[in-house]
Amino acid sequence: MRKASFITSLLVSMLLVGCSKEKHVAEVDGRTITADNFRIRYASYLSSTQSRDNILLRQKILNNMINEVLIRDDMRRLGLDRDKIAEKKLYEIRMQALLNAYAVRVGHDSLNITDRELYNEFRMSNSRASARYLYARTEEEAWGLKRKLESGATFESLARDIFEDPGLANNGGYLGSFGVGEMESALEEAAFNLPVGTISDPIRLRIGYAVVKVESRIQQPLASEYDYADNKEKLYRSVHDRKVTSLIRDAVDRIGRD
Repeated sequence: MRKASFITSLLVSMLLVGCSKEKHVAEVDGRTITADNFRIRYASYLSSTQSRDNILLRQKILNNMINEVLIRDDMRRLGLDRDKIAEKKLYEIRMQALLNAYAVRVGHDSLNITDRELYNEFRMSNSRASARYLYARTEEEAWGLKRKLESGATFESLARDIFEDPGLANNGGYLGSFGVGEMESALEEAAFNLPVGTISDPIRLRIGYAVVKVESRIQQPLASEYDYADNKEKLYRSVHDRKVTSLIRDAVDRIGRD
């Protein structure tokens, strides 16, 4: 790791233990990573992943920061900072960051993520479900579909009148077997959390509403606690992104009604 490698392990062990006189913790090709920069990044990581402080984790985060500096320098050398595709991607990242900030503003404490939510995400990621659904344009229509199902109508009979897609029309809206990330998040949320055989209340989709029935759910043998801890950051991002999407969608609906 060039100039940074020989000082990384030496200085990282001195961080967060009262060594306030240190102005920087690494030098990478003439660029410095300050102690304050590292403390902010490390504190943010601990907070977002609910990990425990340890020397190996400090080493990992500092190495990531060093790699970022090296990669940015190499991108500038290759002229990628002036590439139109790269500029478009940076714009998209900036807009996503603004949307995240907006979700925090409108959601207040709703973006707080608990250990229980993270573990539930871990459970879902180790499961597969099968379900069927019926589509409705409005919430009122969706409630009407649920009432018909509770009165004896079947998914098969209603699907033939609802769906234009011949596959869904002929198989009763059956979605097949799927895991996390393979369906729209609202459908997944229902499929992985409702009791098997239950018919859901109307579920808001990106466009329209759905009534869902869980046909089956198979939970694979859970991975170890080590795997859970090792995937916490990924699990956090997954839960966070779903909450952001939901908050923004609700805000857009509210603004539209107003």
